[in-house]
Amino acid sequence: MKTLEVRLYGGTRILADGKEIEFPFMKAALLLIILSDKKSYSRKKLQLMLWHDKNEQKADRNLRNTIYVIKQKLGGDVILTEKNSKIRLNENISVLNDLDIINSLEYKDMCKDDLQDIYSYFSDEIFEDLNFEYGISLDDYIRNFKNIYNENIYRKLIEISQHFMHVMNYENVIITCEFMIKLNEYDEKPYKNLITAYNSLGIFSKIAEIDKKMSDIFGYDTSTDKIAHIGNEYYRDDQIFYTLSEITKFNQGEKYRHIGIKGASGSGKTEILNSIKLQQNNDTKIIDYSISNGYTPCKYEVFNYIINKIRNNLLLDSSSLYDIVANGQKVILIIDNLDLSDVESIEELFNFIIRSENRILLIATYSMDLDNKLTYFLNSLSTEGLFTEIKLGNLNFNDLKKAYANLSDEQINNLIIQSGGNPFLINYLMNNGVTKEMYNAFMSVNLSCKTQTSLRILHLLSIMKNRVDINTLSDILNMNVDKVVQEVSQLINRGILIENTEQDYVEIEFCNNLQKEYICSSIKNIEKQYIHKKIADYYESILCDNYSIDNKYYTIIIYHLTMAKYMDKAFIYKCKQFNKIYNISHEFFPIALDEEYSYSVNFNIDENMFKNKYEELMEEMDNLKNKYSETMLKVKINMLFCYARFYKSIGKFDEAQEKLNEILRLSESLDYFIGIFQAHLQFIQYSININDLKMMKSHLKTLNNDYKDMMSEVQYAIYLRFKGYYDVLEHNFKSGIQKVEEAQEIFKKQHKLYKMKFNIAACSFVKGEAKFLQNEFDDAFEYYMDAISICHDKEIHPSLALLFSRLGLVRLKQQSFDEAKYYFEKSLKQYNTVGFSWGKEQLYSHIDKIYKSK
Repeated sequence: MKTLEVRLYGGTRILADGKEIEFPFMKAALLLIILSDKKSYSRKKLQLMLWHDKNEQKADRNLRNTIYVIKQKLGGDVILTEKNSKIRLNENISVLNDLDIINSLEYKDMCKDDLQDIYSYFSDEIFEDLNFEYGISLDDYIRNFKNIYNENIYRKLIEISQHFMHVMNYENVIITCEFMIKLNEYDEKPYKNLITAYNSLGIFSKIAEIDKKMSDIFGYDTSTDKIAHIGNEYYRDDQIFYTLSEITKFNQGEKYRHIGIKGASGSGKTEILNSIKLQQNNDTKIIDYSISNGYTPCKYEVFNYIINKIRNNLLLDSSSLYDIVANGQKVILIIDNLDLSDVESIEELFNFIIRSENRILLIATYSMDLDNKLTYFLNSLSTEGLFTEIKLGNLNFNDLKKAYANLSDEQINNLIIQSGGNPFLINYLMNNGVTKEMYNAFMSVNLSCKTQTSLRILHLLSIMKNRVDINTLSDILNMNVDKVVQEVSQLINRGILIENTEQDYVEIEFCNNLQKEYICSSIKNIEKQYIHKKIADYYESILCDNYSIDNKYYTIIIYHLTMAKYMDKAFIYKCKQFNKIYNISHEFFPIALDEEYSYSVNFNIDENMFKNKYEELMEEMDNLKNKYSETMLKVKINMLFCYARFYKSIGKFDEAQEKLNEILRLSESLDYFIGIFQAHLQFIQYSININDLKMMKSHLKTLNNDYKDMMSEVQYAIYLRFKGYYDVLEHNFKSGIQKVEEAQEIFKKQHKLYKMKFNIAACSFVKGEAKFLQNEFDDAFEYYMDAISICHDKEIHPSLALLFSRLGLVRLKQQSFDEAKYYFEKSLKQYNTVGFSWGKEQLYSHIDKIYKSK
């Protein structure tokens, strides 16, 4: 039975088996839409809906006339009349509609352009082209129909936006949420997601616009919903409490430990020290010293300063050979950034603390980037059980949820992504007293690189569109892997980079987006372009002419070439990506040449999507400076070829023929034989589809007479494959089989045999055809099965639709009806999945014979 497609966006259209049906009046299409929706409907209700201004007799006559028109177009069994005065659509007819498009949408790997194309299609109002007046009954039906469509589409959009929020693809979040607002401006969720997305991309002007719109629609001022400062005494409360407890033990003469506070820049080390100093009484003297970031003290400078401070407070006993804290005195020594001290001071300080046992408590901070001098000092104290290290990790989701109760989970997650959980950066993002000058100074120190290699690594990672593993990083930089591992490990220790283990292998990325943005903004434009080109060159070098593998790299290459201002080359890859999407899958037995991969996983036959993207690319080509160069003209030929093959495959050969003729003219002017060869093959395949042996003979003759010397070995084998099939169809079986076997031997000896699989399968198919035409059905069956065994590593493919149909036909000829039915049903399943039509009508006639035989 037929498959009906109801298309309502951009104008009402009905398609039957992929072909648009032209109805003489709109009410015929509308009646079919109603029955497709409701399946069964009351005759009287239909009369009232469609002819509210007519009496019952005229309305009934109009309804019968409309049903007659539909049956004329689609067949007498499409609409059935029941005894209870109900009219229904034949339940055997499969109905597809626009909701099927949106519900089956594979959006996870879509780029923003593809999403925009989809949303553009759904942006129009449906039923806007109804060209007659209608009453309340139909108006209610249309309104309910629109609501159902909008609700279903909106539900899918929620799913899509949630996915892109989760994977942090904020460009796609913006496109999706803007379309959601067009459908329903009274849902707060897309507005909030837009704010998160724009904030992540640094487009702050848009956030103000959304705030204003939300205020106008929902009646409250979103900008007044301020979050309280993340209090220092809160977010490091546990660490402060532990340090104070050790101070209490020290003051009371109990056994205590020295404290080391270890954390990356901005993690709150200094804030803890300030809080401790504020909470101390005057009974114990505090000597504090802070070493500024970026400052390198001279020899003994730190130690001498501390000793002088203690001496000035009359706390030093210098009567012995060495200075110690005087008997009966206690000193809390607080040093911020101890790791920046000179090595001589560290050694003297170590000895001073040991001599002043039970009289001095050291509380020191240091960063993740430790030096050997400090490690030795602290390990010595730890060995004696005199030292505890407090490690300050970044704040996690639960920490921030407690601090910012008014923020949504999505906003908190975004805060973590932007800041990495670093308290200083969180305070900057929340505008809690951190100025731009403070932020720049912090970033400058935090991201300073000791080596040029580290700087190159950070520059590269800040520009890259995706995360990378160590091997990829070393290949792009053209550096020894061990050296890269060493530098990356140090950057991880400093909290600048992190390891992502979501994949089976470890990938490297920035700890937070603010660091990435800061590094990227510090790079000169000329260096950015150079790095973008270097990255693009690397991904080009690993392409392997396998679409399922290469596809994930095309978008990366296009992005980096565009950013490197290589517009022509970026455009070539856009066209290559487009051609690969629609490559080969439109043939029952694809023609695989040396440079092509022999099959595609997906079968995309949406004409609107294809044409819109094609026209967009051709318009972009017109704006290129080098559009008339030989390279670009060959790209144009490939695009024309893709266009022609697509329209040939969906049954619109008139449109395809124009492009094929243009290919021939353009290819001949360039002496571009590949274009000429491919165009003639499309004519040959079309002649097979419509059983026009005269056309087939003409194009085969042209290839043989005019271009035989130009053919490669594989091209000549393809020519033999079709010439052999022509001979078989003309009942010249011996000659035909000889040519096909010669072609098959050429295919089998190719180095990349996997690219020849469909050509080899096609040869077995032709042999099966020869045996079938000679009524040697068992041999025909074996050849068809041999072809299936070659193709069958893919579950769905047009070749299988044809081959299963042929198997069923063999069994039908042998009157093995149950087995024939089995193969016909497998064939029909393939046809309905891939959406191609060649051989489908014959399949229906074969199925009819099966049912009539029972």
